Amino acid sequence: MVHRGNWTRAAELNLLAPESCERPFRVLLTRLSTYEDTSLSITHHYLYALVSSLGFYPDRAFLPPGKDVALWAEFQIPWLVGIQSHIPGKDFGLIAFSNAVAQEMGNLLWFLRHSDFPLAARDRRERQDLPLVILGGANAPFSSLLWGYDSPLDGVFLGEDRSSIEAVFQTVAKGRAAHQTKEEILQQLAEVPGFLLPGAPYRVPVRPVRATLAPELLAAMPVALGDGNAGKAHLAISAGCAGFCSFCAESWTRKPYTEASYPTLAEAALMVKAGQGASRLDIHSFNFNMHGGLYPFLELVTPWFSGLGLKSQRFDSLAADPLLLELEKLFGKTWFTCGLEGISERLRRALNKNLDQDQLRRAFTVFARSGVRELKVFLIATGWEEEEDFQELGRLLTFLRALPTPTGRPLKVVFSVTPLVRFPHTPLEFEPAPNPKEIDRVARHILNIAKEHGFEGRIAASSEEAAACDLMLRPPTQAVYETWARTVLEGDFIFREEVPSWFLRQWKTRLEALGWTQERLEVAYGVEANRKAPWARVDTGVRRSFLETQYRRNRTFQELIPAGLVRKTSADQALVHRWTEAWKARSRAEIPCEFSVCLTNRAAVAGRDQTAAALARALMLENPELNQGYRGFRSSWWSAQTQPGFCILEGDDRLTLLFSPGAAAVLDQWGVESTAWSRVSHRFSPFGTLRPGVKPWGNAKATWSIEVISPWPLNGQKLLTARGLKHTLRKITSSHWVFDLPAQTLKKDWIRRLESHFVQGFWRHRFIPGEKWDWKVVLEEGFDYPPEGGASRVRMIATEGSLQPRSV
Repeated sequence: MVHRGNWTRAAELNLLAPESCERPFRVLLTRLSTYEDTSLSITHHYLYALVSSLGFYPDRAFLPPGKDVALWAEFQIPWLVGIQSHIPGKDFGLIAFSNAVAQEMGNLLWFLRHSDFPLAARDRRERQDLPLVILGGANAPFSSLLWGYDSPLDGVFLGEDRSSIEAVFQTVAKGRAAHQTKEEILQQLAEVPGFLLPGAPYRVPVRPVRATLAPELLAAMPVALGDGNAGKAHLAISAGCAGFCSFCAESWTRKPYTEASYPTLAEAALMVKAGQGASRLDIHSFNFNMHGGLYPFLELVTPWFSGLGLKSQRFDSLAADPLLLELEKLFGKTWFTCGLEGISERLRRALNKNLDQDQLRRAFTVFARSGVRELKVFLIATGWEEEEDFQELGRLLTFLRALPTPTGRPLKVVFSVTPLVRFPHTPLEFEPAPNPKEIDRVARHILNIAKEHGFEGRIAASSEEAAACDLMLRPPTQAVYETWARTVLEGDFIFREEVPSWFLRQWKTRLEALGWTQERLEVAYGVEANRKAPWARVDTGVRRSFLETQYRRNRTFQELIPAGLVRKTSADQALVHRWTEAWKARSRAEIPCEFSVCLTNRAAVAGRDQTAAALARALMLENPELNQGYRGFRSSWWSAQTQPGFCILEGDDRLTLLFSPGAAAVLDQWGVESTAWSRVSHRFSPFGTLRPGVKPWGNAKATWSIEVISPWPLNGQKLLTARGLKHTLRKITSSHWVFDLPAQTLKKDWIRRLESHFVQGFWRHRFIPGEKWDWKVVLEEGFDYPPEGGASRVRMIATEGSLQPRSV
């Protein structure tokens, strides 16, 4: 399997104990993309913690990687299967799909088909043995393609309010426990704000999100494998957005904008740090530099973390507060992203961007002066562009090219051009359907202007794919669903990275056969027509009359200017100097503490970075005094920090964590015999244990033995010969081999001893490694793997301080 199938082996931090699957109600949280593609998302992990907090059992399912699909079919593995419990979807009480983008909606049909679920919800309604199937997620309010009579969904949840989400899970759990029919449960769910029954005619109120993500749930989330997730905590500092950008669905569906106070956020930061075993903090906000208490908050939390992630900022905020960029660089940020969107001031007014030419030039000057490594700028091809707009873009790029930088070279800017997609619940929902050919012409013209001025650029999505997304988001009739579903299923189309051109051609052909030509689509939308649209019955809290008014204003290039977009407080040189000195002093004062541990197979699957986070979590939960002083994971004996996620060795290891002097003193006060160590070891136990009776750090040079267990013999002669190591193979019996190593080989310090035994159907290869021995070389070169199997069937177990192999 891809990546050894590690994502199916339940190795993440903060998972429930295996016996929790016996809880009476189970929820399968299902992503429509792969584990790897969603590893940077926290949605399903947050829901995992929420479902668990209600006393239910959550598990997760993901789209199988493309290379593994045939393997899943061969072994008849349903796509709806819990990756932790390996329980099939049919044995859950609720399947909760999380839909992130429009393109992946078709994958839902494949999850159902490959799990032996009837595709239409009405065909499952009388099947009490099958769970209810609902959809939520960022794209749920824009999934009206799936809301008709033939819907594959029993229901859709459109909001983000925690109490409403809890009500959905609790209602289904109570109904299932009382043996209610699906119809009875669904009628109760219809009373929950934000819950929509496909085909129902009534309006659906969506409860506004008035609070940030709960820190206790952020602290309890599982930590995804890979992508540097281990050691990183997440904290939302605001909810919603103060802006009204017409192209941005969140600007209109996530109102009102709210902020958490900075003292509350500082307390929450320590909570999520301990719960996630983290040393870095990612700050979540649609635009973090809107927050009124940003600097007091950063002043409090900066000393507690080794890195801060600050994302999503506006040009105008940077123009008003130029020293913010210096602080971001201090936190380790080297490349930046900003949204310019419209290529001219006229088009930005039509998009409600609230960014004038003066603000933009001041912000670009700040970037150039600061010497940032790279700036990525997002542009939108709207289809409204005129020659003067292109000329204005050219003048801006001429200005940008001439800006002085510390290196004397022009600022490196990469422009990403995206075709405009018109979302429901925004003023653009009334806009005619785009003409892909015209949008493609505009996008390529923008790209050519960027390249003519010496900048890099790319088109983020094809105009045809953008037009298809537009139609998925704004289906003018339910016949669109039928043609779309047929094209998905008959073409075996599974969305992974992009929508292929053949799919777009076939779907277009089927639509035109029903009379939905490009000309007809272009007149299918408008103020009057959209009042009867399926999404119009969803009340997001923004009046439709307000959307209609703003559409008319925007199309005459008048923009809505809200308050609160730009923070009134700004940084000064004293603040920058103070933080810079504190940051340097903290790095100089870090103390490495080495912990002797005995690791389980779970640690080998999860990687040393995740294992170190588990140990740090155990330490910080044992003593809150360590919370502020934990600085991060440096390395393990067997895996350098440069490759923390790739180490399959089980057994003994030494993990080196960094602490402030004060926190290291707290650890030193515990002493070797302190009962605190046994409590830490218990919390750490899913990944391993602390070695008893051993001083936690500062151990002497280690003596190691390694036992490698595999179904195949070791090709020791090939392995040693490739390293220029002389040896003699001595076969004691047909199942016991010893490699005699002369003194000149021992001097090279790669290996001290090597022998192999065949015992109970497995080869057990025993190494006594030298300082230069590399376990990765043994794994990658030591065996002649058969085509159907590979390195995932090899185990390596390390023993410190003993020449006897560990029993298995």
